[in-house]
This record gives sequence, structure tokens and C-alpha cells, in this order.
Amino acid sequence: MALHENGDIFKATVTISLPSLVEAQNVFYWELRDENLGTWEDSWILDRIPGALDDFYTELLSRIANDVEIMDVNIDKVEWQTDKWVVVDTLGTVDLSLNGSNATDATPHGVAATLTCETDQPKSRGRKFIPGIAENDFTDSTASGALLTALTAALAVWLSDIGLSGVAVLVPGIVSVGLVGAGNFYEFTAGIVNSIAGYQRRRKPGVGS
Repeated sequence: MALHENGDIFKATVTISLPSLVEAQNVFYWELRDENLGTWEDSWILDRIPGALDDFYTELLSRIANDVEIMDVNIDKVEWQTDKWVVVDTLGTVDLSLNGSNATDATPHGVAATLTCETDQPKSRGRKFIPGIAENDFTDSTASGALLTALTAALAVWLSDIGLSGVAVLVPGIVSVGLVGAGNFYEFTAGIVNSIAGYQRRRKPGVGS
């Protein structure tokens, strides 16, 4: 079992089951920051990150169709090596098993509610496409008030540091692969709830990220 320390970066990949046997994914990143320079076992990360994601998606369940399931999260530690981010340690997969509770049909698979988080680095931002939103929460692509309220609550969870113990925290942000700042982690400084539906691009049939 590897030990984790200040500056380590974790990637969390959430798998979401949509109608018609389609799966989508949401990817999140956190950086471990510990002024006391302690070491942390896998169990801490495997407890805290799924807990925060449970809180994030729970804020949205009333707006997600009831045939959509937030299935599980896989957590990896990543490092920048030469010219790309690579997985250097797989901590494990944790079951989430969160089901939407809205009885209305889900929107088409590509349609998603969208959150955007800003960083101090120009043009470096994180976006999260939330699939499976119930059709009655969009009118001509505009989100309902109830959906905007739920998204605002979820955004607050996403922007919040995850406490480990003492001063140690997991800070949310993004990893950079651009020409400027490649290999850096940028923490989020603010967030925006988008009132217009977004579109979650598919990399291959049946899978989105």
C-alpha cells in the first residue's frame, strides 16, 4: 500500500448509468496539501473523496431521472511525466449506488446540466457535464429554477476543500496539459452555474466523459 503526501494529485472517475445501456463519466481532480508534511494511507483517500462525491450528487438526485444511477468512482494517483499525465497508483473503486428520484424521462444522452469552475490561470477552467437530468427541468434548453438551485448547491460542494485530519486537505482543481502551464495543478477560485443546457461530447458510442 502506497503512502501519499503533500503535492500528490488524485483523479476520480465517476461512472453513470443512463437509459438504453449507455454510460457516461465525470472526472474530478484534487491535490493533497498538508503543511505538516505527513503521510496518508489509501484508506483516507478512499473514504474522503467518495464521501464528497456522494454529497455532490445527492444535491442533484431530485433533478436526475429515476432510471439513472451514479454507479461508482475509481480513484487513481497521477503524475506528470515528460509530456503527459500518467496513473502511478490505482487506489481502488468505491461503490456509490445513487439513483435519481425524478419520475420524468431523462433528457437525450448528450444533453447535460453544466458547471464551470475558474482558476487563476487564464483559459484554464474545469467543466462538469451532469447527464441524466429530467426533461421537465429544461424548457427550450433553459434550466428550471429548481435545477439551478440544485446545481448551485452541488457547485458549493465541488468548490470546497475536503478535510483529511488537522490541517491536511484535498483541494479541488484541474491538471493542465496546455502549451502554457503543462504539468501544473490549478486550484479552483470560483464557479458558475450555467443556465443553458450543455452537450456532453461522446468519445465513442455509449461512453461520455
